[in-house]
Amino acid sequence: METDTKRYKLKYEKTKKMIKNFVFENAALCDEISELQEKYMIINEENKFLYSKLGALNSTQETASKSQSVRKNSPVPKTLSGAQKKAPAAKKSRTISTASVGSSPAGSENATKKGARKQTTARGKAVKKLVHPIKLDATGRPIFPIVVGNLSVYSLGDVITDRSGYHTEEMIFPVGFCSCRVYGSIMNPEQQCVYTCKIIDGGPQPLFEIASDDIPGSPIVRHSPNECLTVLQSKINKAVGVEVVSDNTKGSEFFGITVPTIQNLIQSSGTRKLPGYKPLKFERSIAFSKNQLASINFDSHDPVIRDFFMGV
Repeated sequence: METDTKRYKLKYEKTKKMIKNFVFENAALCDEISELQEKYMIINEENKFLYSKLGALNSTQETASKSQSVRKNSPVPKTLSGAQKKAPAAKKSRTISTASVGSSPAGSENATKKGARKQTTARGKAVKKLVHPIKLDATGRPIFPIVVGNLSVYSLGDVITDRSGYHTEEMIFPVGFCSCRVYGSIMNPEQQCVYTCKIIDGGPQPLFEIASDDIPGSPIVRHSPNECLTVLQSKINKAVGVEVVSDNTKGSEFFGITVPTIQNLIQSSGTRKLPGYKPLKFERSIAFSKNQLASINFDSHDPVIRDFFMGV
């Protein structure tokens, strides 16, 4: 009997040891599988990002080749002197001066009253922020990239709650936020270019970065999105030779952090720990209205440049 008990005890100890080793091995395999899955998801997102960039670059090359073929086939326009180019600006100034001289004081007072009434009515009515429906996965999370018009968002980033410089009353600046927008190129404003916008951890305050595919090694980095857009627009104006875009107050829209659909997603991650931020109310909209501002949209910005170069 004693020999049997010893033998079974030895078998029990061996089996116990084997099970323990199997449990540890299983845990290690599970960790390795989770790491591989995470790497696969990251590589998949990078693949989508690069594929979308490749598609945007192919479209820009096609549009550039089409514009060059049109220029070759079209007759050469007559060159205008500097005085003739400045003629439209002089006409505008004349019309403004004649209107101001010809108007009576009573008329100006009526105009100011009407303007004040319009401003009060505009302030009284709250602007509705409409959210465009997006694609979600089985768990209810958004599928990246999130495409809203001319904007593609590849990462919503992380909301920083322990530093007050990463939010205001109307905006949140999540670190790691990444978006792409098609806009006029710095090298040739007639051609499209993909700009990558990022929000970086800059210590007490965030840093905003705009990098173009034309010059990837020299991104624009500033402490606010408006400053980045100002530098970008000044470079485009310098390339054109005339100030064609000057609205530099739309930097947050250029990045996409104040686009209602994106802002709603950033806000949904939680704003209780952001004392200075006032949550906004959004309404779901089926129809999507494309923003036609030339300061953030190439489709509106391109005709301005084209009219300048072609003399239309």
